[in-house]
Amino acid sequence: KERGWATGLTAGTGEDGEADASTHALFCLQISLSKCGMERWEDVVGVVLSYIGMLKWHFLKGPVEDNENTDGEEVKEGLAPWIHQELKSIAELSYRYADEGDVTDIVEEVAENMAPWYNLPEERILDGSSLLFDDAVDTDTVKSLLFDYFTPENTRVDLMSSLFGRDADFDDDDDVQGEEEKKEEVEDDGTVRLVDADAVDDNPNGNGEDPPL
Repeated sequence: KERGWATGLTAGTGEDGEADASTHALFCLQISLSKCGMERWEDVVGVVLSYIGMLKWHFLKGPVEDNENTDGEEVKEGLAPWIHQELKSIAELSYRYADEGDVTDIVEEVAENMAPWYNLPEERILDGSSLLFDDAVDTDTVKSLLFDYFTPENTRVDLMSSLFGRDADFDDDDDVQGEEEKKEEVEDDGTVRLVDADAVDDNPNGNGEDPPL
């Protein structure tokens, strides 16, 4: 945002069947780009992957309070506990002070929470999909998500803008041909650089200082 590339950002798993199903879930990161950001969209993707690389670096280094006096012992991996506690507090406040929802939507949500793949106990049918209950993060799950799934090779980038024109400006053949040309350009020029941006370095900042988290 400071560079003038973006005006807004949202992230999380989708709620529809395509993005969140019993077989899979898609983590979606939506960024509203400025006109300048549209011109440098590959740099924007690179910044996102660099941030993910920073999270991986912090994970491997482990919480500072747990590794201050290791004396050669194995470093305890994981992210700082305050991240989970902050997310837990935000979820509790959002749930407690949420606006009154539509009755039909509430019934649908409760019915979904009773599905076997959610594995929620009866006492958590109403709030189980909204709150965080554990005092600590499942470190193994976080590691799997970061290193196995949050990778450039497992990423799909959709770029949509009225700057490309409107539907009425193209016929069917132009749409297909333009899509093929754009895909080929990204694969030729962008893949290697985006993989490099996600690499876990000993010092992501390159300045001798730990990156902030």
